[in-house]
Amino acid sequence: MKIFKISVSNLLLIVLLASASLISCEKNAENTPEQDQEETVMEIPQAVKLAFDKTYPGAEIKEFAKETEDGQVYYEVACVFEGRRIDASYKPNGTVAATEEVISSDILPEAVKTSITKEFKNYTVSLAEKVQKDEKVLYELKLEDSEHEDRLEVIFSETGQLVKKSGKSIEHEEESEESEDDD
Repeated sequence: MKIFKISVSNLLLIVLLASASLISCEKNAENTPEQDQEETVMEIPQAVKLAFDKTYPGAEIKEFAKETEDGQVYYEVACVFEGRRIDASYKPNGTVAATEEVISSDILPEAVKTSITKEFKNYTVSLAEKVQKDEKVLYELKLEDSEHEDRLEVIFSETGQLVKKSGKSIEHEEESEESEDDD
């Protein structure tokens, strides 16, 4: 599957051209998957498109999603911008609700690194994300201890305070996946 780099403004132009061609189609015709995807993109408010394009000009868009959380509608845009994987969540008026960025564990704050070393000394960081929400910065990490076949998901504040911890053994996880495959 080929992935094309396209800015939001170019995507908007494509969607508008596609819309014009759809108008000429028979009204009662069944929608193809391509038409459904175009309609989904068209539902994203202009304010969200403009805010995203201003913050991430030239970003390679991977996915759009409309989500509702606690009665609030959000538009999430997953993209690659300047080589970084970013998920940006917007309110319908274009206000940024949250961002998640995959980062290297090397650039975690020293306080977070120290906490990992103290509290999870046998674990290695397999994934690190910097999360910005409500003017707070948190670090969501996936940790693995291959010797004991454990996997943890932890969240730290910028100051290295453990905010949340959850996890299960890798062996148990693989058994769950196998039983799902058997169904």
